[in-house]
Amino acid sequence: MCDTRRASCTRGVDPPSGLRFPTDGRGWNPVRTRIRGRAKPEELVALVLTLEERDRQDGSEWRRIDQEVRRQAMGATGLSLLRAWLERAPGAALRRRVERVATALAILRWLLAAVGFLLGWAAAAALLSIEVHEGRINIVLFLALLVWLPLALVVVGVAGWILSLRSGRSAAHPSITDWLRSRGFGRLVMRFAPPTVRSDLNVLFGRWKTHGNLYGRVQRAQLLVWSQILGLGFGFGSLVATLVFVVFTDLAFGWSTTLDV
Repeated sequence: MCDTRRASCTRGVDPPSGLRFPTDGRGWNPVRTRIRGRAKPEELVALVLTLEERDRQDGSEWRRIDQEVRRQAMGATGLSLLRAWLERAPGAALRRRVERVATALAILRWLLAAVGFLLGWAAAAALLSIEVHEGRINIVLFLALLVWLPLALVVVGVAGWILSLRSGRSAAHPSITDWLRSRGFGRLVMRFAPPTVRSDLNVLFGRWKTHGNLYGRVQRAQLLVWSQILGLGFGFGSLVATLVFVVFTDLAFGWSTTLDV
């Protein structure tokens, strides 16, 4: 099970003394180990794909790899141990796939920021253009649409994410907000992913309902990150548009009670 309230991955049972290398000479087995820590989405994708790959490998081969990791990373714990294993366990082709996944996720973040910037610019420019033609700019309306409303959405989003983590909701009993975000925003973002890596991203994010029990917290955390990137882009775009209008346009601001003179 993967848990990204702390972005942790769990497979099998939890060793009583934490994450340590076994002393039976068999090397480290990630299937029998509980790992807690802040993992990146691409690392979780790499873990899932590597475990699927090793199921197709000869048993002696992956045992040899585990023993090599044990010797090279003796004393490592937590994510340090997992990352050491991920550097050695995947094959060359799988490493290239994981690199493409990491690149695609980075591009998605920049793309969402750009979309948010354009939306913020368009909203601020349209509002200021309309108000300029009508006379004074209603600063209350301006702040409500471009500052208070986005801030309220951020607060609601963060509060909903925290409540969903505390309530331990799963895909079997999703909340309405989880359903809307997963079926709407999540699927929309996945459409922007390049076709070459979409199947790899689907391991965690593509099958929201099917993988909700296993990766529910991963999905909610990633949706929160994507939505906040979009919101930050929107705020920055509206700020830049406002500054451009202030510098190059003669604006007159007023309160709503002073507009009718």
